[in-house]
Amino acid sequence: MFPKGVNWEGKVKRLRARRRSEKLDFDDQIL
Repeated sequence: MFPKGVNWEGKVKRLRARRRSEKLDFDDQIL
C-alpha cells in the first residue's frame, strides 16, 4: 500500500476539488 505518514487521501481530494473547479470554470465559459 502507501507508506505511512503520507496523506494521500487529502492530496487526492485536493486534486479532485481543483479539477472540479476547473471544469466548472470551463463550463461557465461555454454558457
